[in-house]
This record gives sequence, structure tokens and C-alpha cells, in this order.
Amino acid sequence: MLPLSSLDVSWAYSRGASSVIERGDRIRPERNFRRAVQKMSWRPKMGTSFTVNDVGPTAALRRLLQYYEKREFQAAASFVKSLSHSTFRQVIDHVPIDLLVDALPASVAVLEALYAKVFLSDGLGQSVRALRPEAAVWHLVHFFARHDDDYSIPDNNTSFHRSCKKLLRVIAISQPGLRQTVRARRKSLARSLAGLGHHGLIGTSDQSLMNLHDAIKLELEKVSLLFKTALMKLDESSNKSPVSRSVSHGPPPSQLSHQRQLSLRQVEIQERLIKNKTILNAVEPALCKHTLDVFLAILRRRIELDKDVLLQFTRVKREAGDVPVNAIVAPILMRFAHGCESVLSFMADEEEVEERGDSSDGTDISGYHSDSDSAVIINRQRGRFNFLYNSKKRRNIRGERSVTSSSDSPENGFRIRPEHIDSTPIQTVKVNEDYSREVTSLRLEVEGLRCELLKGKQALVQAQEREQKMKDRLAEQAQRMLERGYKFENASLGDRRPSALIRCYGNLYTQARVDTLDALDAIPELRHADELKAKLLFSVVVLAFRSVQSSVREIQETMRRVLQMPQLGSKNPNADPSTQQVEWGISLYLKRTSQVYDVKKNVEDVCSQIWATLYDYPCLKVCHGLVSYIENCVKLAWALTNQIPSFVVEYETRLFRKDLHVRFHASNHESNHIDTYLWPALLEGDNGPCVHKGVVVT
Repeated sequence: MLPLSSLDVSWAYSRGASSVIERGDRIRPERNFRRAVQKMSWRPKMGTSFTVNDVGPTAALRRLLQYYEKREFQAAASFVKSLSHSTFRQVIDHVPIDLLVDALPASVAVLEALYAKVFLSDGLGQSVRALRPEAAVWHLVHFFARHDDDYSIPDNNTSFHRSCKKLLRVIAISQPGLRQTVRARRKSLARSLAGLGHHGLIGTSDQSLMNLHDAIKLELEKVSLLFKTALMKLDESSNKSPVSRSVSHGPPPSQLSHQRQLSLRQVEIQERLIKNKTILNAVEPALCKHTLDVFLAILRRRIELDKDVLLQFTRVKREAGDVPVNAIVAPILMRFAHGCESVLSFMADEEEVEERGDSSDGTDISGYHSDSDSAVIINRQRGRFNFLYNSKKRRNIRGERSVTSSSDSPENGFRIRPEHIDSTPIQTVKVNEDYSREVTSLRLEVEGLRCELLKGKQALVQAQEREQKMKDRLAEQAQRMLERGYKFENASLGDRRPSALIRCYGNLYTQARVDTLDALDAIPELRHADELKAKLLFSVVVLAFRSVQSSVREIQETMRRVLQMPQLGSKNPNADPSTQQVEWGISLYLKRTSQVYDVKKNVEDVCSQIWATLYDYPCLKVCHGLVSYIENCVKLAWALTNQIPSFVVEYETRLFRKDLHVRFHASNHESNHIDTYLWPALLEGDNGPCVHKGVVVT
């Protein structure tokens, strides 16, 4: 050790006091010669850096809601992933899961983070079920259904698809029953789509194709004919009506007694045998196997298929909410099935995807328009079924061979030589023999199909010939009916048919006229003016027809003047056919638009004439019943006038005619002189037949 004298230090002590050693104090060197770093004052720092893990539950929930309002779902997902377990445990119960699920697919990243946090966290005591996995799955199904062209095949290169895959994988692992539900829904949709095509033509016993309803009707007629034939045979076999015999009522059945049966001769037994056999031959075809059972089975199957289709479509329509009212069923179901398929592909792992690609489960919906019922031919039903079964069996064998050959080959493309080289030629010979037999059977089936196709073409030609004959017969019958004076109406016109308009003309008198009289009776000035009210309502009908006829004539004259056509009064036998076509086109247009044509001008014309005539009764202008009656009369007059031929009203005949008039109950039945018209008669064209009789007072 160095001596104390060698140290350049001075000891601190107090002059005149005891030494440091004597006081027992700690010996410390002077601080004058210390370096500056030793003079720095060190104080402990109580606070640390602020991280996301220390965010409180309230602040975390507030920030999540802010991210949701700003639609910043990626930032919200990152924030959820960075939360601590304690904070996440307190926040998860208050997160608006419903809003996030409704915001799909934009919020898929946030939901993926929440599901992963709940699924992977230990000790949280939370369940994935609280995050509404079923609603999330069906929202994604609807999304993929609306975008089936873009998202039917998952693309792992986008963040959206990666988030969807992670989210659905967590749901599939935690809720395996939900995956089975989606798969069952996809199969149900595929089955419904396949059932849409099972409503075509079916084959009958006479090797013809027809509608199922017509085929059932035909078979019912055949069965009815068989029953009638059986009844005729029974009537012929029994000479008299059956009489019930018993011991208590009537004479005893001596002819059918046991003793009588034991005393029969050979000839009598032969006659009884022939009689029973004849009855059996007549009754058996009507009660035994016939094609009506097959048709009824097809009908029941079609009913169930339609029920299934409507059930699935109604369910999809209720869940989607944006399906149009008159939407086509098949595309909607196909899109929803594609959505289920896309969700299932996200839920499945790589091995399951490969297995599904190698072995299909038969739920392909691309060929939903299959028509299996149309291949039912009754006479050759067994052969056709065997052909379809063998074809399906061969397809399965080929699929197994292809899978076996592909699985045996290595990845580098070289074939591994088997160890049993000696058995290879024998197996090759067997395979060649199998293929030769298969080719032979295929050729035979092709020949059979050609024969059936030829028969089908012949049946089609015969059906076309029968159809043409039926059309010719109908045309001849229609021509004969036209020559006899029959008239035809287009049933598709509905209320615009002439018969419907004539019925409306009658209802105008029996209903609208009575209602208008009640409205006029409510006016004090007209309460006792019965004759004035009757003439007023009659004049409304006449003025309506006059105004409408004037408007139609004005329209025709305007069109003729614009097109420089001959006037209506000029009769030129050498008129241009195009002129007649234009006139016919104008008349046809006015007829077809009679229900929507604006007749407000004619209503105002009729009203102005009535107000001007009955100026002493200004109260008529405020009678809503009368104004409504005028509008109905004008609209009906416009529709009747624009018919081909036009309907006209007749009210100038002063002598009673039974073919034109009907007497009012207060009339004088002994007189034929018409005093007053209560309702004009309606004629089909000028001087045409009367279609509705007028009501007169004689």
C-alpha cells in the first residue's frame, strides 16, 4: 500500500477540537479535486413510457367507437391486437358486435382480430358464441352471393380474403355445427335447383311425349274406359239384377248352397270357369298395374320439388331483403349457393379443399335444368333405367381409374416400375379385354339410342301433322262461325272487352244512376223535382256520347288534314290501301288506349252544357255525386265509341219495340207510345243489333 504522505489530499478537521478518529466520524476525502461527473446529482424517475397496454377500458372502448364512426377498420383491428388481456377482458363485453357484423365485409379485419383475441386468450372465460358467429357467416354468404363472379374462388393474395379465411377458420373450429349448417344449406339449394328441371314432358304408353296433366287425363280416360268395359261384361254375364238372399229375408239361396255345388256336372263347371275367367279378364286390367300410378308418383314428386324450391326462395328472399318482387328464382338460388360454397371453401383447410376437388359429392348446380322425367318411356322403362344406371356406373369406374393412376404416379412425372414384372402382361390383356367389351356395349347402346331418336322424330312429325290438321279444323270452324254471325273476343283484354263494357253500361243505370239520384235528393231545391232529375241523368248520357263522337271525329279529321288524306265524306273506290291502313291504325290505337286516354276536356264540355241549361240551379256545381256520374258516363262513352264497330245510343224512336225497349214499372202497358226516355238503348253500330235495351215510360 502507498503511504498516506504520498496522497495529495487534506483531511478535514476542526481546529481546537478532537480528532476525527477520536470522534468516531467517517473519514471522507475532500471534494475539491473530484471530477465533474462525480458531482452530478442523480434522482430516481418515478414514471415510465406510456404504451397502448396501459389504456383504460373506457378510453379503449371510446377509441374503438371513434374508429368505427370514421370507418377506420384496419386501425381498429391493429388497436384490438395491441390491447392487454386485462383491458380486453373488460372491453369485450361492451364492444358493439351487432354494428360490426352489420358493417361486413368492411369490418372483417376488426372481427377477425376480436375472434382471434377471444379464441387464443387464456383465462378470459369468453366464448366465441357471444360474438354472433352465425350472423357473421350469413352476412359473408350474402356478400359472396352478390359478388359470385368476383369472389366465388378465394384469392389468398388480398388482405380481405386473408382476414375472411382467418375469421371463418376460427368460427369453423370453435363452432363446427355452423359449418355443417352451411353445408346442409348448400345441398338444399342444389337439390332445389336440380328440382326446377323436373317438370318437362313425359313419355306415355303409346311412345309419345306430352304434358303430365294431359298424360294423366289420357290415362284416366283409359282407366274409365276399362271400368266401363268391366261393367258391361258384368252386365252381360248376369241376366238379372243381383238379389240379396238370406234365411230371414226371401227364399233360401238354394242355387249357391253347398249341396248344390257338390252336384254339378262337368259342363256346368266349365261354364262357370269360362264365366269367371271372362269377368277376371275384364276387371283385372282396370284394377291391376297401369301407368296412372307412375304419373301420380311423378306428380307427387313435382309437388314436393316445387314446395322445396318455394321454401328455399322464400327463405333467401327473407334473409337477403333486396330480392325484386318478380325476380327469376333460379339465378337467385344459384348465387346464394355460390355464396355458401365460397364460405365453405374459406372454412376448409388445404387438405379438405384438395379432397373436395378430387371427389365431388354430386352437388353441382351448374346443370340445374336437368329433365329426368322427360326420359320416362313406359314401354321401355326397364331398358332405359338399365342404360342410365350402367352409364353412371361406368363414369364412376372411370373416375376411380383416373384417381388411381394419378395417385400411383410420382410428382416428377416418371412412372415407377413395379416389382412384379411377370404379372404385367396378364393384367394388360385383362384391361384390353375389359375395354373391348365396354366399347362393344357402348356401340350397342348408341345403336339403341339411334333407334329411339328415329322413333322420337317420327312421333314428332306425326304430332306436328296432327297439330296442323287441328289448326285447319279450328280455322274452318271459326270461319263457319263468322259466317253465321258469331263474334269473338280477346279474353286478354279484360275489362276492355265489348261484353265487359256492355255490362258496365247496364251497371251505370242500375247502380251509378241510383247513387246519383240519392245525391241529388240531398239538395233541398231538387228534393221534389223527380222528373227534372230523371231527365238530367238521361241528358248526361246523351251529351257524353255526343261530346265523345265529336272529339273522335275531330281527331280523325286532324290526322287526315295533316297527312293530306281524302276527307271522310269523299268516297273513292280506288282509294290507296295505305290510307285504309292509317285509318285502321288510328281506330285501333284509340280502342287500345280507351282506358288511359284523358277525357277531361269532354267532362268539362258536358258539365258546361248542363250548367248553362240549368242555370237556375247553381247548387248542381257543388254536387260531387253528379260530377262523378258525369265522369263515369264520359269514360264509358269514350270506350264504347272507339270500339270496332262503334257503339251508339238510340233515343229517338217514339214507338215501343220489344227488341229495343223495356217499360218502366210506372208505364201504361196498354199503350205503345213512348212519353219519356229514362235510359237510352245501346246499339252495336248504326242500325246494328241492340245489346242493351233502353228504359222508357209509355
